[in-house]
Amino acid sequence: MKYFIFFFALAIGIAALWYSQAFIRLYWKTGKWNKVQAKVLSKEVVLNPRSNSLRSPYRLQVQYSYHINNKDYTSTKLDLVELMDGFQSYTKPAGEKRLAEIKEFITVYVNPDEPTQAVAERAGIFLFVFVFLIGFFSVLIGITKLF
Repeated sequence: MKYFIFFFALAIGIAALWYSQAFIRLYWKTGKWNKVQAKVLSKEVVLNPRSNSLRSPYRLQVQYSYHINNKDYTSTKLDLVELMDGFQSYTKPAGEKRLAEIKEFITVYVNPDEPTQAVAERAGIFLFVFVFLIGFFSVLIGITKLF
């Protein structure tokens, strides 16, 4: 049984550490990007074809335009999860409530090296740190069960 706990805790811990460190690094990286005002072109709650959740099958689809380096760009990346090719799932009422919080003009973070890459929100660092801590303690628990 101790080997099962060791391998299980180790697997959970390594996955949590890897997942969280990627987001923590992305969070700090995007903090150094240029802040630019963007105009929201469209926003809606749509069914997410990639979602496997029956309880929250919706996602937010927001398109905005911004001007940087004498050029205009558009993007649909709303949060850090979308920069990593993921998505957040919502119920229809929760998605509509979240969409109502998005005004006509928003501040976006634009990658100075690749101006086509932008993100509107950088929230969630506390969740990433929490997942990192869970991973760290999971690895410690796994190691202690082995000895």
